[in-house]
Amino acid sequence: LVGSEMCIRDRSYLELPRSLLSSPLRRDARRPSGGPSTPPRHLPHDLAGLVQLQVESWLPGRAPPIDLVARTLGMSRRSLQRGLSAQGLRYSDVLTTVRLRRAADWLRHTDRPVVEIALDLGYTDASNFTRAFRRETGVAPRTFRHQARETADVPAGA
Repeated sequence: LVGSEMCIRDRSYLELPRSLLSSPLRRDARRPSGGPSTPPRHLPHDLAGLVQLQVESWLPGRAPPIDLVARTLGMSRRSLQRGLSAQGLRYSDVLTTVRLRRAADWLRHTDRPVVEIALDLGYTDASNFTRAFRRETGVAPRTFRHQARETADVPAGA
């Protein structure tokens, strides 16, 4: 066994040495060679991308605290903050980006109530989500949904 199993609250994960991330994947011996295979999804090469993947893996649900993300990336909180700062970012910037991208997707493609989206993105209530969404996009979530659907109904080239 190379890694160790970790359990935090109701989630489990494997902790592996970072050096294994660049190791090639072995083919499953039970799958016939030459059969269809999906190319592996490559990990981002920058810290902000890795942090985004960590945050996305916790949604829907609570937003992961910075200490948890740092620990899963094998670094201290301060090292994570310094690394993001070198990219001109803060953890809250990455968290906001991931939340808004997910919110926009849900608003465009589902009929989920705004309050449900807010709670699934880790906001304590819908009004905090609405304020954050409006601050970043310039419109309220319901307005965004309405505009996105109007745009989707317009034929291309119209």
